[in-house]
This record gives sequence, structure tokens and C-alpha cells, in this order.
Amino acid sequence: MSAMKKIKRKKKKTVSRTSLLQVGISVLVLVALFIVGVIISFRIGDAIDISGGTEASGESGDRDETSAQPGETKVPTGEFSAQPGQTDSQDETSENVQLNEVEETSIDLGRGLIITDIGSYTGVYMEDGTDEIVSRVMMIVLTNSSENALQYAEISVNAVEMAAQFSVSTLLPGASVVLLEQNRMAYAEADEYTAEAKNVAFFTEELSLLEDQLKVQGYQGAINVTNISGQDITGDIIIYYKNSSADMYYGGITYRARIEGGLKAGELRQIVPEHFNADASAILFITCQ
Repeated sequence: MSAMKKIKRKKKKTVSRTSLLQVGISVLVLVALFIVGVIISFRIGDAIDISGGTEASGESGDRDETSAQPGETKVPTGEFSAQPGQTDSQDETSENVQLNEVEETSIDLGRGLIITDIGSYTGVYMEDGTDEIVSRVMMIVLTNSSENALQYAEISVNAVEMAAQFSVSTLLPGASVVLLEQNRMAYAEADEYTAEAKNVAFFTEELSLLEDQLKVQGYQGAINVTNISGQDITGDIIIYYKNSSADMYYGGITYRARIEGGLKAGELRQIVPEHFNADASAILFITCQ
């Protein structure tokens, strides 16, 4: 069931947010890490596959999947913070990554999903994993005000001679995310917008970081995972993460990194996923297959 809402444009303002600048900078650092060759091994992942999430008929976008094999390098590093705004450090580079022409609004899409801002984005385009630099792409800020984690949703925002499409996967309760238009449509100011959410699905089980089984540590582009359960974990371990900074996620895309074959009791394995950086990523949840 979808909800259609209409709202008139509020007064436009130009926004310069330190946290928005920092996330674009951190994502650029991520790209640089990839270029210099810190990637150990990776493969492009398929659509997200989570038991417990139902309702959605749509896919949840492109995502990268890094696989770690037994016997790979094991290097202990610092503790990793799994929530937005709890990163170990922030990059001070003054690269030009901005959200501009932001129009504050409140479009209730139903089921706890609210569009709070519409505007333009200049910086790294993260929705398809290419990390190309774009200018003035249309963006929205979506907030999940419900008590449940959102698994997937497709959102359309329309105005006269304009039809913009967005998608989002894995948005925790109370969290907000910057979404970029799927076709890189340029932002165009409008007097009135209509918006609709389709294929909305929420997880039916609580998401977990499996903190009683795994110790997750990270530094720069690497994640170290240690089995602290006291028992062997035989199934693949999958880590799901998003770009983040301060109190905001960036991009509808959810990435995943896989440790194949699980971990023996006490074993530590290191993986270096594409698009991951401890200063610009947040781990959302972990599963064991």
C-alpha cells in the first residue's frame, strides 16, 4: 500500500553543514584508498537477502561484497564505532562537497517515513557504487520515524515536468539518510511537489551486531572480526554497512562484506571491503548464515 502526499515549496535557503562536508570528504578518502590498492579482494554483491524482512517486491540496489578466505592477514586494530557520529576521527581536507538550495519541508509518506528536505547535491555519487563526482543532482533527506528498521522502499517525487526516483535500503528507527536521484537528475526548483512511497518493507526481526559472538574492530579501510563466542561459527558471516557522518547516513545503498566459512573459536580475520572506511561508515547489522 502506498501513500501519495502533496506539499507546497517552503522558502528556499542555502545550507552549509559541517557534517555534510565531512561525509563527502570521507567518501573521497575512501575512493583514494581504493585507488592506491588497499583492496584485498572483492566481488560485486547481489541484491540483499535477509531472512525476516518481508513485504517488499523490489530489490535494494547495488552493493559490494568482499569475501575473506581462511588464512588471510590478521592485524589487530582499534575499536570500531558502529553508529553514525561515533567515528574515531574526521578528515580536515577542504574539498568542495555540498548540499545546496535545500528546501525544508515535511512530506509524510505514511508508515513513519518523512521527507524533511529537498535540494541539490554536489560530490561523490554513491548510489551505484561508481563513486563518480556529480554536480547539482537532486537529493532528498528521508527520516524513519517508526519504531522498526526499514528494509526497503522506493520513493517518487514529482512536480511539473519532473519525475524523480529514489530508493533506500536498511534505515534504522529514528535515523535519517540523504538519497540521490537514481538517474542523476539535476535539481530543479518547483512550487509544489507530490511524493509517494512504494514497495515499503520493514524488518520483522530486530537487527543485531551479534556482540555476544563477535568483536568487530576497524581502522581506515579494514575490518577485523574476532569470534568471541567460545564456539566455532561454521556459516558465512555477513556485515552490512552504509556511508555515514555525524547523525546522517548517505546513500540508499547498503554495502555488505562477507567472511566465508565462518570463524573458529577465538579466530580473528581481517577484511578490506570496497567503500568501507572507519571514519565514514557505520555497521548496521551482522548475520551468520
